[in-house]
Amino acid sequence: MKSKNKDKYKVLLSIGKIDTKVEAAINSANINIIDYEDNINIIYDVLDIVGTDLLILNRLLDDDSGNILVRIASKAKEKGIKIIIILEEMESSKERKLITRLINENVFSFIRFSEVTKKKIEKNVKKYPSEFDFKVFSKSRIEYRQVQVVKSMFKEVIAVYSPLSQGSSVIASHLAMSIAKTQNCRVCLVDFNPLKPSFKKIFNRSFDNTLVNVFNSLERDTLTNEKLEGFLTTSKEQKNLDILAGFYDINEYYTLANDNAFPVYINQVIEKLKFLYDYVIIDTHSWYDIYTTNEALIKADKVIVPILGNIFDIEEANRYIAFFEKYNDFDIRKFLFVVNRYSGEDLTFIEIEANLKGPVIGYVSEYKVYKTGNAFSNKKIMNEYIPILKSIGLNAEKESSFKDILFNRNRRKRLEIMEEN
Repeated sequence: MKSKNKDKYKVLLSIGKIDTKVEAAINSANINIIDYEDNINIIYDVLDIVGTDLLILNRLLDDDSGNILVRIASKAKEKGIKIIIILEEMESSKERKLITRLINENVFSFIRFSEVTKKKIEKNVKKYPSEFDFKVFSKSRIEYRQVQVVKSMFKEVIAVYSPLSQGSSVIASHLAMSIAKTQNCRVCLVDFNPLKPSFKKIFNRSFDNTLVNVFNSLERDTLTNEKLEGFLTTSKEQKNLDILAGFYDINEYYTLANDNAFPVYINQVIEKLKFLYDYVIIDTHSWYDIYTTNEALIKADKVIVPILGNIFDIEEANRYIAFFEKYNDFDIRKFLFVVNRYSGEDLTFIEIEANLKGPVIGYVSEYKVYKTGNAFSNKKIMNEYIPILKSIGLNAEKESSFKDILFNRNRRKRLEIMEEN
């Protein structure tokens, strides 16, 4: 056993065979190293035998899953032992996922091999971070934002609300995607639909962080803009679109909703996102009296209302609009309708717009591809959002498919031949 009585904090190392410069920096640091254990697999049991205040662990000693590190962190958390993780990188989705799991076990110090210095080790041992610095996670987003030329003059919040549950999540997701694809700006898509969260299915992915993390940070009064960005997930399909997933445990929602400050927290989230992004698209639930829906409809600059194109649903939507206007619940001048899953069985354009008590800004057709998740790569479907974008003040052009390009090319050739003749 090697001991250095340089500091009151007892440090146990498990770094294995590591870069000589990194090892030298750790060994020369003014810290009290009480033991070395290269086999990370036995650290879990060693914690019951050796009294230590802090662990320094090499991420590379665990496999890709990081399950051993998480297991050690869980026991260390119970015993009040702090952990510093030395690792290669933090940028990949695999490592971010592991780091998030470790943060949930109160591991707040992560140092890249390339950044290990004697001074940095001493600082993290003697003044261990009280929380994880989410600036690390948001670094790439900040760099991206710095090279962006913001096209929008005014930042806007757009809520998507369907009182009859007729496709708000799908419309919100594809609207956000269409804005991100056609505008040189930053877009955030938020799931404020606590009873029917759909983003996992639509984007075909899981989310390491959700609104639960955001609201818990608000309760602790620790939510900075950088930390909020750390809770967001960048879309795989579009790098200027970030996603804030919703509540996938209904009990967590109701626990937070019982807090009297919950409506205030919702507004704080919207304001912070509005500061960070050019467009914030919010998916809401059909129940307007749910806190998240209510606050989104109040704060939104525009409200997109998906509806089916039959007379019965139109009359029911009109009833909601008349109710909101009568009791002054929401400013109905913000409500703009999009006819969803439009087909030949519906009323005509003229009939819909004559009967609906509000402006119709677009029609999105019925497509089977929607039922499997999303239609982000389908140009024909995404082009149907162009009139919607134009109606809300955005310049956008339809994206031509390969078939369209060939058709136009052949058409030009035919015209040239006709002119020659």
